Amino acid sequence: MTIPNGNIRLPRSVLVAPDALYHAILGDTSSVELLEDADAMVIPQTAKPRFQEERVALLRELLSDSDQLAAGVLLIRNPYETASYEHAAQAIEVFTSAKFHALANLSRLLGATAVEFREAKVELKNSKWRAGLGVDVPAFGADAKASKEMSKKIEKHITAEMTFPGSAPAIDEATKYIARRNLSNDQQMNDLVDLRTGENPIGSYKVTLNGTRESAANFKSALKIANAGPLKAIDVGASFKMTVDSMTSIRLVTEITF
Repeated sequence: MTIPNGNIRLPRSVLVAPDALYHAILGDTSSVELLEDADAMVIPQTAKPRFQEERVALLRELLSDSDQLAAGVLLIRNPYETASYEHAAQAIEVFTSAKFHALANLSRLLGATAVEFREAKVELKNSKWRAGLGVDVPAFGADAKASKEMSKKIEKHITAEMTFPGSAPAIDEATKYIARRNLSNDQQMNDLVDLRTGENPIGSYKVTLNGTRESAANFKSALKIANAGPLKAIDVGASFKMTVDSMTSIRLVTEITF
């Protein structure tokens, strides 16, 4: 992904480092390579960068325009929006919601009369995840309770039901929309377009989407920053790290009527 009207690739994640921390990393031969990573970037808030000067300048401008150029902030690129970043602490809910709303808009273009969100199913690896929620749950049944808490957080970001007057499917526009939202590799999105194309189109569809597939590489990039030794001192992305380390998948169950 490149910055609009430019040829420089945007990093999957970026930490805006306090200038003092950036200089400390510069002076540490065992850590200075962190500043050369073009995919998981550490940039100084205001100081002159030693590495990737042009990329840093463009990122600063981009983040300043969106009021995100704050010291100590870990940001993750939105997989569905060009040149857009989200704070790590809210990224899981925001990106999952964006995936659902992309499905809803695709359904609208294909002539849907109703899109109803049913539930979010969160699968976790272990109960350590609950610490990332900031909630106190007992050890017994902790995984199920933590999963339920995360499901509730996601569902708060999703419109439960949408209705439309209905229309003939706009196949070309739907295909272009999938590409614009970087979902061309999502087989379920493509299948839905196919099911609404030609004779005997589908009238209703219950689908379970993987809500984090497109975000996975960006989350992994952000974890690389959060787990870097010199950055642990500022405890960057602690809640995000705890959550992603323990999360297996998020599934979004949705019913569509045409």
